[in-house]
Amino acid sequence: MRAFQAYERIQAFKASHTAIINAVNYGHVVASFLYDESLLGLVKKVMFSLFFTTRITVNESKGNGLLLYYSCRHKKRADYDYIPQRLHELLGDGCDYIESSEKFSLTQFLHTFKELPNAWRSTQGYRAKRLQRLGCSLLIAKYRSTAARVFPSFLRGKHRLITFCDAQAPENLLVQMANRIEIETFTTQHGQYRVLDASNISSDAEAYANFVSDYMLCWGEATRKEFVCAGFRPEKFITIGWIKRWGSAAPRTPRTRRNVLGVMLNGENGKESNGALLESTKAIASALNLRYLVRLHPWTKAAHYTKFLDDRCAAIGHYDLFAYLGEVDFSLAHMSGATIEILHANAPVYLLNDGKLAEAFRVAGLSFNDTDAITAAVSKDLESPDLARQRFQMLSKWFNDDSAQSARICATFFDQEV
Repeated sequence: MRAFQAYERIQAFKASHTAIINAVNYGHVVASFLYDESLLGLVKKVMFSLFFTTRITVNESKGNGLLLYYSCRHKKRADYDYIPQRLHELLGDGCDYIESSEKFSLTQFLHTFKELPNAWRSTQGYRAKRLQRLGCSLLIAKYRSTAARVFPSFLRGKHRLITFCDAQAPENLLVQMANRIEIETFTTQHGQYRVLDASNISSDAEAYANFVSDYMLCWGEATRKEFVCAGFRPEKFITIGWIKRWGSAAPRTPRTRRNVLGVMLNGENGKESNGALLESTKAIASALNLRYLVRLHPWTKAAHYTKFLDDRCAAIGHYDLFAYLGEVDFSLAHMSGATIEILHANAPVYLLNDGKLAEAFRVAGLSFNDTDAITAAVSKDLESPDLARQRFQMLSKWFNDDSAQSARICATFFDQEV
């Protein structure tokens, strides 16, 4: 409940418009930082605002009217890095490219303190405790200094801007600065975005709550539907599919059964459902006389879940997704973007709707309300594998329509026909 209260407080702060300075709503810029209301979170906000500055690490400016900007190299996510890399490859010489990173600075505190009085006044609409309001004010002051000292020259002569994600503070800031001077703005999708509610709320909600670009390059109709439900116009979403280096994720062909069920556990934002997932896995394995393999989220420790396992468990650990798929006949999952990867690989997957599954994943033929329903669906699919394969292929396209992706991207930015 506290997480949902934080979410409502953040959205109310944005809507109050007290943080609008020079036509930029800094409530949007700093929103993703505000979910952590712990004392440690406050200390991190203070240190980050006072001693880290936005610096340009890559600047390939050629005077083009199209600019591609990326600020997430520090996350060390190869899948994230590939999105701007691939866009840069496709757009080539017709696109300027800039990257930034937050670097330690002994002088940033001077710029932050200079902006702090105005920033403090701008947080009048943030109905949080005074210390939390101070942390928010320091963040706004820091990014006010970025807006004044770092970004202005980037937008000169530009008519289109592409960013990675509007939930990232520097990218949200640059998008709003571009919108202010009527530069057409685009952002990309990098996970299966879904509208959340009080039962599953997290900072992931900023994927839609912080969407400020004119357009999103989205994966498929599932994303468009979610954003329309959140109040956005459908024409703001351009379907180009998941920009991803699929590699070994090529669709697999049918193979000999291994009599092993796989279960993919959620990460931190969905850990409350992992117990239900494991209980369902054990019941299905028992009903169908299978063993099961547990695939942990990359940041999860096995020790947290070993006490939930029984003697049918074949293994638990961190597995490369497609090595994992080679070991299992089908998968049980919950609210995971890996579901879309599994569908892309023509592998069967079933989602448990424990009451906390986001609406985006509650799709007929994919999600089921209880263990018995999943067991029945698996049995039916084993009896009719061709029909099951057709269903999963249709589900895959619903979430990720990447057909003619390169041509679609070039057509979007260079007015070419697909």
